Amino acid sequence: MTKKSIIYPFLVLMTIGSVSGGELKMSTNQSIITIDENLNEWVLVKEDAGIKVYFMKVEEEGMCQIKIKFENTLSQEVKFYWSINKGDKTIIDAKQTIISANNSEIFIDYLTPIKFSSKDYFNEFIISISK
Repeated sequence: MTKKSIIYPFLVLMTIGSVSGGELKMSTNQSIITIDENLNEWVLVKEDAGIKVYFMKVEEEGMCQIKIKFENTLSQEVKFYWSINKGDKTIIDAKQTIISANNSEIFIDYLTPIKFSSKDYFNEFIISISK
């Protein structure tokens, strides 16, 4: 009788544990990613040869603009040129950047900002990288 009373709670705990573990596993396998461009968060827009490029929309003094973050995921320093176009218009032309190994650099230009209106989307801004 004591064996049954000990085994039963153990089986209940094992069953509950495996069900909750299965639910957790199922939810981590789902890869639904939504991007809200109204939030102040980095959005990965390009990955090229160990360089990740992120955009963030920022608002300062009533004007919205794009802040850019370059992340070097390589174990060596990287030197590259980058430019940004929006349609046929060149926004930034051939800017050189050097980033040390496994480091990142943030770019924002307050003199000539990359303006971002309420009608714009991140995918309208095309960033090109060359070495």
